Amino acid sequence: MPRFSFALFSPRFISLPQQSSIPEPTQPRKLPGQTHEHLHELQTKQRALETRVSELSRDLKTSEAALKRTRKQVIDLTNALAPISRVPDDILRSIFRTAYSDSAHQGQGAWRKPHHFTRRIASVTRRWRTIVTTDPSLFTHIDVWLERPLECLKLQLKRSSGTTTVPLAVTFDFGCHTWDDAWGTSISMESSAEFCAPRKHLDLMLAHVARWRTLSILAAGFRPVFDVFQHLKDLAAPALESVKVVAPSVHKEEANDFMIIVNPEHNEFRIFDGGAPLLRSVHVAGLEVPAYSDFPKEGLRRFRAVGKFKWSCKRFRDAVKGMVGLRELVINETLVKPVEGEDRVVEMPSVVSVRVENGYVGRWNGPSEALKWTIRNAEGTEFVLPFL
Repeated sequence: MPRFSFALFSPRFISLPQQSSIPEPTQPRKLPGQTHEHLHELQTKQRALETRVSELSRDLKTSEAALKRTRKQVIDLTNALAPISRVPDDILRSIFRTAYSDSAHQGQGAWRKPHHFTRRIASVTRRWRTIVTTDPSLFTHIDVWLERPLECLKLQLKRSSGTTTVPLAVTFDFGCHTWDDAWGTSISMESSAEFCAPRKHLDLMLAHVARWRTLSILAAGFRPVFDVFQHLKDLAAPALESVKVVAPSVHKEEANDFMIIVNPEHNEFRIFDGGAPLLRSVHVAGLEVPAYSDFPKEGLRRFRAVGKFKWSCKRFRDAVKGMVGLRELVINETLVKPVEGEDRVVEMPSVVSVRVENGYVGRWNGPSEALKWTIRNAEGTEFVLPFL
């Protein structure tokens, strides 16, 4: 039999599994400088930096305050050294008044220019603001519309009063010439009622009617005009020099409130029955006189009537009746259409100027002779219309 060797099974060649040993705890590695002394140094440095930042913050605030003061001083000194700063107050006030008056004549309503001008110059310097706010004549152009704040209107009326009686130029704007159509409901009954309500816009203005020098009523509808007329009927306007009323044509049937023309709520359209002795100029657009607008006529020197309505010679005589001192007449060229068989000569003794405008209507069609009529003054001068 073969002989086997058991040398491989010798104990010295057998590796028995050993029991796993528990690892020793790992000690944290220390980096160079990680000592309590180093920590103390870092904390000290942190406190020093925080202190420095606080000091810089205080310096920044102090510097910003100093810069603000210096800027103001530069502005004040610049204004003080400007040539206009050496202009006396009375001359400067005269300049402001002229500019204010010019701004008031550059168009109605759209930018409320007199108000904007006053605000702008009052914000330039303290001296200018003092001059503006103490001069009543720089607050005399008063535009009134539904959305204008009542406090603003009260303030302007107060500043326009001053220590003397200053005449006012008053405009009631019923959505006609405003930039953003301030009267969103300008031709509704509600807006007129609100405007004319006690302690509202019209009520505030009526308290100063004795100071009105000019009155303009600009309307996109009929009702606001007639509502205001009712409040003006019995009043006196001792300082009033001119009246302007602009409304839609009485023949504009598409107007929202045209029915007030068809079925009027009253038959009185006269204003200032209490008297207007200084009234010299009247401009009426869209409304017939005296059917839908009437006024004191004795002192008139200029009368302008334009619109799409048509007068016969008789109705034209009724319109100008009482204008005994009238000097200038401005009408549409085709405002009067003679009725067959009527007297076509209208006697207006004091008239020296007749002008025509064609902005509202075109020329008549047909034979011109059938449309001819004449205005004759006391000197026998005849103005033959229309100028076809």
